[in-house]
Amino acid sequence: MQILIVGGGISASYLASNILAKSQDVQITILSDEQYLPYDRIHLCSIISCEKNENELKLDIPSVVDIKLNEKVVSVNIESKTVNTTNNIYSYDKLIIATGSRPKSIFKDNFSNVVTFRSIGDSRKIAGGDWK
Repeated sequence: MQILIVGGGISASYLASNILAKSQDVQITILSDEQYLPYDRIHLCSIISCEKNENELKLDIPSVVDIKLNEKVVSVNIESKTVNTTNNIYSYDKLIIATGSRPKSIFKDNFSNVVTFRSIGDSRKIAGGDWK
């Protein structure tokens, strides 16, 4: 059985591990639109303080899980059981959407001195002062 998980966060990591603990007769693919392997967002502050880097925040995901990075989902076709990304088409038997949340800006316009805080990229902007 092919299980496709859309989203590369902590939920996807725990889901993949829990599914594999119950059944080895599955193939799991995680689609993430980020450039980094799934990581622990709770500790992003440690990137700002330069205590850790992105490799030290990686989540423990079984090696049999196929992780596809830089795969932004653009559509899902439930009839053909396929997910289209900007780069590829993926088939599935079971689809799990685990995309988490995104911070909503309270501003209508983009400002150079305002940044959200959700990703490694955001943390690097804050640490480097690139957003001031």
